[in-house]
Amino acid sequence: MFPDLSSKPALSLGLRQTESLREALMITLNGTPRRGQTIREWLAAQDVPPYERITDEETLLWMTFDDGFKSRVGISPEVLTRRSNSPNDAMVDMGEERSGAGWKDPANFLVTSAFVRLLGASEQFELDVLKALFYYRPLGILGPDTEAVDQLVEPDVILEKPMMENDKQVYSKPQIWTWLRKSAENNVERTKILKNVFGIDPIPDGYKPRQRDDWYEKRNKIAHGRAGVKMKLGEYIEVDAFVAKAMIHISNQCLDKLKLIV
Repeated sequence: MFPDLSSKPALSLGLRQTESLREALMITLNGTPRRGQTIREWLAAQDVPPYERITDEETLLWMTFDDGFKSRVGISPEVLTRRSNSPNDAMVDMGEERSGAGWKDPANFLVTSAFVRLLGASEQFELDVLKALFYYRPLGILGPDTEAVDQLVEPDVILEKPMMENDKQVYSKPQIWTWLRKSAENNVERTKILKNVFGIDPIPDGYKPRQRDDWYEKRNKIAHGRAGVKMKLGEYIEVDAFVAKAMIHISNQCLDKLKLIV
């Protein structure tokens, strides 16, 4: 039975927010090249068999989303947009605003989605570097710097797959990573370790830590659904450049200070 959203503000807002994401995903997928496949063939390859009663390729994707949602949830998606079902008109707009998506601005959905993954790539790079530092240079460079030999990071160190022991992920390259990894996944803690333990500054020249913090705050708003974030392609390109500069900056410091080639 369809719930009365007019008396359930949190449910109304949550459903509207997820609906906006669904709209943006459907619209952007509808324009995605499928390498010569028809929409029907592509859906089948995605483990989403389209409904046979739909014959019009133009509406196939939309109807697959619509009917798929209805058959699984028991609610027609269209009722979520009706203002008469919402506690007040503002709830409908707020749900879409929080998602930063919807049918009005699918480009923003693509840009912000890529933005989340971009900062994720930056974080993973820093984690890979930190793991390598603890494996190859846990005590820094021992002896005179002039006698130190450049050490190339082997792929199996950063790509190590942990063993499972008592439902716990256990690493061997190095073993301390078993206990450090969780702390290192926190941006603040990871930065402290890089700077205080290894003397590596993750912020490249020409940028301030506050700039990166602001971008991560935007990322968190998107990832956790706290608020809608509008991001122009120009800003995404700026962050893209920052991430590349930061990776190069960190890599250069590892070589200059610790003779480690990452």
